[in-house]
Amino acid sequence: MATLEAWYMAVEVKDQTAENRLCPNQPVTKEEIADLGVLSWHVPPTGEYPAKAVPWNPSDIPDPVLAAVRTKRGYNYADIITCSEECLPDYHNKLKDFFKEHIHSDEEVRYIIKGSGYFDVRDRADRWIRIKLDAGDLIVLPEGIYHRFTMDSRNFTQAMRLFKGEPVWTPINRPADENLSRQRYLERFSALEEEKLLRETLAGSLRCWYQQGWCLGSSGSMAALLGPECNRNAPMLVTPSGVPKEQLAPEDLFLQSILGNELLKARRVIRQYVGQSLVQECLAALLNSMPGRPELKVSDSGPPGAKKGQTLRLFAAVFKERPDVRAICHIHSVDPPPPAGRWLSFHSWSVHIGALYCALPSLE
Repeated sequence: MATLEAWYMAVEVKDQTAENRLCPNQPVTKEEIADLGVLSWHVPPTGEYPAKAVPWNPSDIPDPVLAAVRTKRGYNYADIITCSEECLPDYHNKLKDFFKEHIHSDEEVRYIIKGSGYFDVRDRADRWIRIKLDAGDLIVLPEGIYHRFTMDSRNFTQAMRLFKGEPVWTPINRPADENLSRQRYLERFSALEEEKLLRETLAGSLRCWYQQGWCLGSSGSMAALLGPECNRNAPMLVTPSGVPKEQLAPEDLFLQSILGNELLKARRVIRQYVGQSLVQECLAALLNSMPGRPELKVSDSGPPGAKKGQTLRLFAAVFKERPDVRAICHIHSVDPPPPAGRWLSFHSWSVHIGALYCALPSLE
């Protein structure tokens, strides 16, 4: 199976059809592309396609895998175009137009039948990532992502365009930050970056505390709210019990509603609080690719005599009563309580029979 190839681009682009790699090359994985909302499949073309058909009946797709993707994603319009000096009038000026940075108010979907080309997309740091497309590659760019297209040095691409409803190909050139589609993209995918960073911070903090002797084995737990501070019902990320802190990985953390809903584990339900099926689909591919880990249970550590789950209820109660608190840690330490330092900004804490609970405004 072919693997999608992508890399970070050089800042200066003299020839848009060249690879324009950095030196040394900085590759970008398919998982990193998916984290930006870009979906991709490789479906080797089968059967014959016309050189040009506008429109073209998508039910005529001969390949069952491609047809299944079309049906699942609801693409009811298709056409086939060929980009080359022979087939596209005013080819060189059209190529310049394709390379202007823009967004769309809908998904942009391309299936390469013959030839090749490049899609460039912006990452969250506004750096260009070049994605190489060859025959059989199917790519879906999400609504609102900054991107551009160019041919490669072969100057030939035959592609199928797929769309939901009536096709709208009008580009919205940058700057488009005030555009609704751009704002919706940022709202959906900035939340994913925040969650990824928060998972890494929580897991990294507990591993560090274990090394310092501030928590022992699998004892203790942490929770942190995810999302904007104005959301009083934001979900919380919670560490599991039964996992030695030195082995804790970011994907082990649970998403838990502070309203008392059933606990959700990342590998089973992807980003449900965002409410976007596209987000779930992108991150499912990423998380499902991680090595299998043993079944984990809800963090149920707490003071002696506490019932299972009491710590979760305590965490939820603190978050509800203290809007200024964004994170809570509960540890069993053989040393004095860890001082405020570069990991945490302490707001208040209390001791329960050897267990330390700290309410934290933020994780630094």
